[in-house]
Amino acid sequence: MKRRLLTLPAIIFLLLVAFNVPASAKDTWTSVHSQNFFLVGNASEKEIRQVATRLEQFRDVFTRLFAKLNFTSPVPTTVIVFKSQSAYKPFNPRNDAGYFQPGPDVNYITLTTEQRNSEDDPFRIIFHEYVHLLVNNTMKDAPLWFNEGLAEYYSTFYVDEERKAFLGKVIPNHVLYLREQKMLPLSALFAVDHNSPYYNEGNKRGVFYAESWALVHYLIQADKGQHLPQLGVFLNLIGTGTPIEEAFKKAFQVDYSVIEKELKDYVGGNHYTMTRATFERKLEFDEDMQSR
Repeated sequence: MKRRLLTLPAIIFLLLVAFNVPASAKDTWTSVHSQNFFLVGNASEKEIRQVATRLEQFRDVFTRLFAKLNFTSPVPTTVIVFKSQSAYKPFNPRNDAGYFQPGPDVNYITLTTEQRNSEDDPFRIIFHEYVHLLVNNTMKDAPLWFNEGLAEYYSTFYVDEERKAFLGKVIPNHVLYLREQKMLPLSALFAVDHNSPYYNEGNKRGVFYAESWALVHYLIQADKGQHLPQLGVFLNLIGTGTPIEEAFKKAFQVDYSVIEKELKDYVGGNHYTMTRATFERKLEFDEDMQSR
């Protein structure tokens, strides 16, 4: 997802507001330290802790599923939690549901606990962008389609009350878009980079994000996950400099046209599945948090 850069003065102002609110102000600002995040906001302490828990749950599940990789961020992550849309608005001119900005010294997340509607979940944006951070920490120069597709795949993450985490929930807007629009050939999808019109132009960006999500979802979920090892081989070959088309044929043992047809059939069908991970204990982190 393209990142909207928050200027340094704006970030500094947010932090100054957080720590130097006048005594006469009605809001109470609370900070919470969890294992991997520092949160501060004018939402209630309970709400801030709930935000911290969701972020820790997401990071915990992601890192458990990829246990062989190192996802430790070299810089801290600060989360600013606003109590309402009106409190968030002065710092959110584009009216985004939530915002994430990585940085060389600190990563920033901003969001509000007041959700505008059921479709407008700030955590979808936060989880999407946090995947980029984790991937970039462990896999340099990841293909753009894979980076964006995986981020969309994990953006729907949620945990229920029974120690179960769910990954890969279908994104209806992507499915509808691809059913109504012509999909890109895989050769074109794989060629998209940060300078491509399909990444930068609004009327073309939709198909890139939707198809990247669909391809990653297909390779992880379809046919009971049998394509997942092939995806790993494909990415490893690309990482060692093998030309993309050659790497694809070696990994999947077919050419582009076969997977293009299977992907089109997958998008047009109604056989989407999710990954469910069940853990021995509930993913609780509240006892490890400190507030002030």
